[in-house]
Amino acid sequence: MLLVGAVYAQVTFAIRAFLVSSAFKRTRILQAIVYGLISVSAIVIFSSNSTARVLLLSPAIQDVSAAVICGLVLLIVFGQLRQNKKLVFAFSGLLSLGVAVGILSFGISAHLLPLWLVNSLPVQAARVLALVGFAMATTYLVIESVAAGNDRLRSASERMMTLTDLCNLVAGRVPLVIEVKSHFDGDRRLVKRMAEVLASYDGPAVGMSFDPDHVVALRELIPGRPRGIVAEREYTADEWPEASAEQRHGMTHLRHAFRSRPHFVAYWVDELPAAAPWIARNIFGLPLLTWTVRTPEQRARAARTADQMIFEGFLPGT
Repeated sequence: MLLVGAVYAQVTFAIRAFLVSSAFKRTRILQAIVYGLISVSAIVIFSSNSTARVLLLSPAIQDVSAAVICGLVLLIVFGQLRQNKKLVFAFSGLLSLGVAVGILSFGISAHLLPLWLVNSLPVQAARVLALVGFAMATTYLVIESVAAGNDRLRSASERMMTLTDLCNLVAGRVPLVIEVKSHFDGDRRLVKRMAEVLASYDGPAVGMSFDPDHVVALRELIPGRPRGIVAEREYTADEWPEASAEQRHGMTHLRHAFRSRPHFVAYWVDELPAAAPWIARNIFGLPLLTWTVRTPEQRARAARTADQMIFEGFLPGT
């Protein structure tokens, strides 16, 4: 039960990002059906393994636990899906099977019922159906919660500002320093869109990124705009899981500088002074920014070691 649940969670979580982020113009019910099919596939695949079969079909504590969980989810389903009677009926029917099987298994483990019942086809089928119902019900609730959040966002009086909106609002009155985020997968669409917006913007604006490939893209797509690299001393796999070992090695100590050719460096304040930014500033003459300054101690360090600070939580001069 636990193994199948873990597999189900991993598979559905991986697919959820695809369904939610792509233009999946289907109804919420169809999305729930897709999740249910994924869950069934995971159950079928892993139930063929002998260890998973033992975990899935064991008649003692796991079935009792499953019955309790299914009962709780049943109450949630009734509370959340009151307006969709057909879905309530379908889910509650499958979950009721889980409760019945749990009670039956408890009776077997307590020697109140004959052992042969646990191996009968109806009991096994009911157990699998109950697990499928639990999977479908929980994923449907996830879909509903995500959809409800999207509805609230669309119906709100305010919305997230686009880069075009920001440029129109600022209108060249102050410089814009724009950090380009990256998944370290070579996708340049964000940089291309930034180039399209800034092509018609007359105000001062610069781009920067942790990803050297994005800095290269900024150089190629917006050669007339200053560009910078955001950096720190170490890039571990735990903190940078999306970057490969080769990419992390290339980012360390600004090894990419002759390829990316940044106009400035933005370095983590807690790791200053450091050799690589010192060389960039004092040998190659690149301006050195430092991030993110929040405390008086960090502010004093930035004043000693950098040309400018990226700050939050206070106003300079106060």
